[in-house]
Amino acid sequence: MKKWIIISLIVFGIVILVGGMIMLNKMSKEELTTQYQDGVKELTGENYMELLVKTSDNNLLKGNEIAKTSETTKEERAGSSKQGYIVVAEPEGYKWGELELDPMSFALIKIPISEWNASWLEPEYNYSSPIIYEGEFMGYEILTERKYRLPLESFLDKKELNNLKNIPYNDKSYHAPIIKYLTNISEKIVLVDWENRPKDMKLHGSSGTFTICESGCNYSKLSTWETAQQANLTGTGPCIANISGTWVNPDNTRVSILGWTATEADYIRIYTEGNARHNGTFSQTAYRITGDNTTATGGMISIQEDYVHIDGLQIMVLNATKTGLGLITAENILSDNNLINVSNNLLMGHGNNFSQYGISFTQGNGNYNIYNNIVVNISDKDQVNSIGIRVSNASRASIYSNTVIGGTYSFRGSAGASALHLILKNNICYNSTTCYGGVYNTTDSTNNIASSGTPVGVNPLICNVTFVSEANFDFHLGSSDTCARGNGTDLSADPYLKFNYDIDRETRTGTWDVGADQYNAGVTDTEYPQFSSYWDNNGTLVDTGTGLFNVTVLNTNGTVLLEINGVNTSASNVSGSATTFNASYVFSSGAVYSYKWYSWGNGTLHNYNVSNIQSYTINSTAVDTCTYSGSGTWLVRAEDNCIVSNDVDLSGNILWINGTSGSFTCLAKITYKQIMRTPSDFNGDFQIITGTGCIMEPKI
Repeated sequence: MKKWIIISLIVFGIVILVGGMIMLNKMSKEELTTQYQDGVKELTGENYMELLVKTSDNNLLKGNEIAKTSETTKEERAGSSKQGYIVVAEPEGYKWGELELDPMSFALIKIPISEWNASWLEPEYNYSSPIIYEGEFMGYEILTERKYRLPLESFLDKKELNNLKNIPYNDKSYHAPIIKYLTNISEKIVLVDWENRPKDMKLHGSSGTFTICESGCNYSKLSTWETAQQANLTGTGPCIANISGTWVNPDNTRVSILGWTATEADYIRIYTEGNARHNGTFSQTAYRITGDNTTATGGMISIQEDYVHIDGLQIMVLNATKTGLGLITAENILSDNNLINVSNNLLMGHGNNFSQYGISFTQGNGNYNIYNNIVVNISDKDQVNSIGIRVSNASRASIYSNTVIGGTYSFRGSAGASALHLILKNNICYNSTTCYGGVYNTTDSTNNIASSGTPVGVNPLICNVTFVSEANFDFHLGSSDTCARGNGTDLSADPYLKFNYDIDRETRTGTWDVGADQYNAGVTDTEYPQFSSYWDNNGTLVDTGTGLFNVTVLNTNGTVLLEINGVNTSASNVSGSATTFNASYVFSSGAVYSYKWYSWGNGTLHNYNVSNIQSYTINSTAVDTCTYSGSGTWLVRAEDNCIVSNDVDLSGNILWINGTSGSFTCLAKITYKQIMRTPSDFNGDFQIITGTGCIMEPKI
């Protein structure tokens, strides 16, 4: 049994008490929009963060007709969003979706950016329950979805709370956004006390299709869709996330699918279409989930419910400082009466010295279809648990037509999975330490390729596949390939998993190829953008200003993007040149930034390429950290690490530096009668630093 979502809505009208009856007074949409902003003074003088705060409670059960058990309570605590939880935070001006501003689910709280604390997004971990897999520490069990919450009472008055509570269950009417400006928010944040939390408000239940895009859809993030639409779907139909449109910026929030009840007919589906869908190569304008592995383990998408289907996504982890992160993971699938489909996805790992998983299905007993996926750059080959596709404890797993590049293992059926239940067909392993490890059904597995070692099953192939461009992460089959082309088995009538298309959704005709791609001679394309003649106004700005950037790009289709400070900016052509592109970016603080250019080729496949990383420096105005009072001896503590950037005239007085550890930095003209040091022997770690513009001049 899984969780039931209860999501709050805002009442449409002013509640009027007449003869003991509550009546709703009709209001215009414009009046409703300002209902919760009257009397609020906006913040000025500082940038702010925008926080989505849960206004109602997702609940494991559809109603009270089924008594909770210890298991369902544990699941609800770990995966159901409750009122006051801060779900996500973005800088000011972020383009939220329509339903992200619906108080059925969220309130929008704006705070000074200096008050923001990222720990408010973290769960409460059960540190007595470490997760250990094959001897490697993978993290801790989540005890509560959030460790902290912002009580509704801290930003809503009694009338506003009553309006919220009186919204009819699952009301489909328009509701004015709750938008509040708060300061001193840390004084309002409290620890989650699970046993004494507020009584659940059950205002929402859902199924249907919801749109996700960068601007103008129901949601702007996959994670907020999941949080808002968690529900007991039994008997109501599927809940579907339709991701569409061009994505200039990535979706940078991880997704945990937990808190639902789904069935075979009432399933959870996530898919891309149109411009949001990749074409079999990594794209900076298609939808993509990106992140790093510096603070958390688990999965970029973590599936912990039955009947989940994920199709056509790009997922990238670009950095890591700890082990254990997966790109798509499934855990705690306890029932064998379920089905998880993961198909047509591009998954890119960080490729450095920490273990990682591409697709990892463990700690459960599910039925899995894993097909037409490309998994690349999975960590270094010397990591014990760096695996492209891993399955354990499955009732059945059909692992078909995948291409995996790198890793300690490309494929691994781990202990606990019956060899009869894990079937591999038409898979490619390339450049992995061990291509196929663990246990599999070697009788039914067939037509698998290994670049070294022994492939699993019958009709094994040991050879090196030729791809279109490994350097550009294009793992379509090359025109000269003889290893994978024509060496697959037809799966269109397979007894476990039937399909007849490849990762590009092109129909597989004739003899099947091995791997995620079916070679198509009609779309061979070797044109990739080439970058040169980089120019920028590096080092000319102080603190803030507009950075100017210029690059020459050959073989481009005309779409060129500059990525700097995590933001993509479209470049434009210089007048009179079809190959020279300009872009600009407004900086708000001094620092050293890295940037790079992206573009797509002018061939039939519009192949993607990225430039080398460049560096750009914004100078910072030096600020005096110690000041002279204007008379008498200037006593400076060494440990204060003073910086002097403006001229100081001591008018014949002494500069007296006391201490043994620290520094005194001179960036201007300092006149003095004498410099004294205590202690006088000048021992210790103290140093006087003379920077550009420094003149230290004795003056009696």
